[in-house]
Amino acid sequence: MGLNFNISDEDKQFILESHNNIKTTSIIKEQTDDMNYKKAIQCFLNKKGITDDEGKELVVDGRAGEKTEQAVSKYQSMIKVFPVDGKFGPSTSDKMPEEDKEILKECISEHSDFIDKLIRLFGLD
Repeated sequence: MGLNFNISDEDKQFILESHNNIKTTSIIKEQTDDMNYKKAIQCFLNKKGITDDEGKELVVDGRAGEKTEQAVSKYQSMIKVFPVDGKFGPSTSDKMPEEDKEILKECISEHSDFIDKLIRLFGLD
């Protein structure tokens, strides 16, 4: 019995680009995972309406730069993380309300790659 998968054009493009990049640059999976997680954090902060210091929504690009740190710091202050350092680590995730954890999970799912989606589909995580 064969398995059928519906793969979006976006996922097909990602697979093709990943394959081509691996052939030429030996991309390390952990780097992709880290970038996807940063995108999920940026997505989460946007969904919560938390902006940078200029009041602008974050660009969801997987780069944790100054603007992302500003928004993370605002979120940390909201949920009473100490010290406020602009880094989204265990001290932040441990203090998150349950409803925020669910929003973050949605963003993680939204910004995971094809392999991550397969792992979740088959419960291998």
